[in-house]
Amino acid sequence: EEPETSPIITKNDLLTIQQQILETIRPYWQAHLPHNFGTPEHGKLKADQWRTAIEFDIPVSLIQLLATSSFPVGGADHTRLRRVVEHTLDLAMATSWGLSRRTSKYHAERYAFYMHRYLCTIKELFPDYDLKPNHHYALHIQDILLLFGPLHGTWAFSLERLIGRLQGMNTNGKIGAVVMYTISFSLFPG
Repeated sequence: EEPETSPIITKNDLLTIQQQILETIRPYWQAHLPHNFGTPEHGKLKADQWRTAIEFDIPVSLIQLLATSSFPVGGADHTRLRRVVEHTLDLAMATSWGLSRRTSKYHAERYAFYMHRYLCTIKELFPDYDLKPNHHYALHIQDILLLFGPLHGTWAFSLERLIGRLQGMNTNGKIGAVVMYTISFSLFPG
């Protein structure tokens, strides 16, 4: 039987992480996260903010949290937090290798290694969590890297922006309004 463990991240931990994100000096090319990251008030993150969060902010904050935790080293809570940090680093490494502006067979292999380890660890750390179709799709990125090159050539941020605008538009239930908006946006962007 598994020993009783505490929540991985408490509300106080989240406040500490938010403060760390505000105080962290980051590379100039990385997007800043909202000051209230992790709360409903900050809204949805943009793709570049998610990338920054996964590759930089969350791993750095979790490592700091692990280093300063009051959990006894070797205890169940400390071990679980350490495994969550390692799990998060696997996702960060997969993201870094997968989104590199260069690619090679080695890049694809490194991506696949870290993504596979990340996905396997989900079921170990969170046994009640059901994997989603996106987790399966992530395993195919290795093939995309080998067949088509770096992923930035396949991104669709402009379409995501259009979808975001359409979702935010009040149509009062009139389907034609979406079509007219799409046409006017295409002809007169901005």
